[in-house]
Amino acid sequence: MLGGEPARILVYHYSSTGVVAFGIDTIAIHGASAVNISWASLAGAEEADSTTFCFVQESFRFTP
Repeated sequence: MLGGEPARILVYHYSSTGVVAFGIDTIAIHGASAVNISWASLAGAEEADSTTFCFVQESFRFTP
């Protein structure tokens, strides 16, 4: 869930210019808009990064 709307979460690793990164995206549809919250960091601290990202995601609210 994102702000009370159903959401999809993508968790992945990718390489950019030889550096391995860790990414998380949460995507939701709210009315006629798509909302995407993204996180990217260097690979290696996935557990801590996921915990922080969950805090951000859970604090998200849509405003009228």
